[in-house]
Amino acid sequence: MLDENCVDQLRSLRIDALTAKHLHHGRLSRKRKASLVVDFLAIGVPVLYFALRFTAKGTQHQEVAEIAWEFLAAILLALAIIKMSFRWEDYIGKHSELMAENNWFASKANKMADAAPSTPRKEFDQLREQAVELEDKDLRSLGTVPDQEKRRAYREALKESSPNGVCPICQSSAYSYTPGSCQVCGNTPSSGEKHAKGGLPNE
Repeated sequence: MLDENCVDQLRSLRIDALTAKHLHHGRLSRKRKASLVVDFLAIGVPVLYFALRFTAKGTQHQEVAEIAWEFLAAILLALAIIKMSFRWEDYIGKHSELMAENNWFASKANKMADAAPSTPRKEFDQLREQAVELEDKDLRSLGTVPDQEKRRAYREALKESSPNGVCPICQSSAYSYTPGSCQVCGNTPSSGEKHAKGGLPNE
């Protein structure tokens, strides 16, 4: 049977997992966009070249079209090398996997908190061990996360965790964001500066 302190820990673990999920989503979204640009160019550049070559053939612009093709082909080759060298597909796959894992963990922690009176202490201890392992994987995948990015992800986690999206540190709502002094969510405290102090989530 879990006491109120255990339930609070579960709620906190859920917020941490949701924060990590949104951090992975941000990294994944940016990399997917970059990957799509390369894929688009891989199709678009040859099409553009053949169109230019066809329209410029036998005209004074033919040489310009050839130069443009060489320039575009060089850019495409460079982007393809970057994409392969930095293993973008592996990067995308890893963040997708950790997004799903954090989402699962958040759901598990929430269900355990709701069923706290009948939840065995052993299950709670096992979930905390899983939280440590998951956080380690998150840190290795995300690396150093800028404070601004982490606070934004934390606000998104607050919105997902409750209808009001209230920060437990400064009591402000993530739905009405005004840049302020809260070191956890980055919002303007609604109940005084003294509530805004504290560490960042997942630290």
